[in-house]
Amino acid sequence: MNFDKVKKYNVLYVEDEISVQQTTLTFFNKFFKNVDVANNGQEGFDKFKSAEYDLVITDMKMPIMSGAQMLKKIKKINPKITTMMCTAADSYKKLPEKECDISMKKPVYFDEFIKILEQLEEIIENKKHTN
Repeated sequence: MNFDKVKKYNVLYVEDEISVQQTTLTFFNKFFKNVDVANNGQEGFDKFKSAEYDLVITDMKMPIMSGAQMLKKIKKINPKITTMMCTAADSYKKLPEKECDISMKKPVYFDEFIKILEQLEEIIENKKHTN
């Protein structure tokens, strides 16, 4: 896969577990132009309102505001934003399909993420070119 397009994306990454956040952020920084980090859904929503993103990647269960609640609010502002939810295996089956374009189990593994990147690029590019 050619990563030229994804390397241009601005990403909002929302994760409350600092150790997971730091590990995954290092990983995401290899692929995306810019990755802003938020520690919970409310902080993520606030950041989303003040910047432009191509992709929002979030955890599902977080304090203050869950990933699902945050994505629902974000989709009201920008229905075309591409969203990805990363969550532990036990909550993987309960993902909100309306708010989430694609999902992935945590922990995020390199090989799995490479496969998902191709899907993400297609979703993002399709949304950019539809009215």
